[in-house]
Amino acid sequence: MLAFVNPKFSLLDINFTEDVSTDADFNFVMTGSGNIIEVQGATESKPLSWKVVQSMQELAAIGIVDMLKNLP
Repeated sequence: MLAFVNPKFSLLDINFTEDVSTDADFNFVMTGSGNIIEVQGATESKPLSWKVVQSMQELAAIGIVDMLKNLP
């Protein structure tokens, strides 16, 4: 899960404490090649721009690629 905290700060692989203090959170399910299987997201207070959603997708892709590299 990713969290949008503010325009300059997002979190990857958040825990419950981080989740309840964010402006929005997203779940991305992606293939190793970066194709999207599923996206879920919600804001907590105000709408987000598509630019923010795209930046969250980019962060998710980086995290997923990194995770897949470290599999046994």
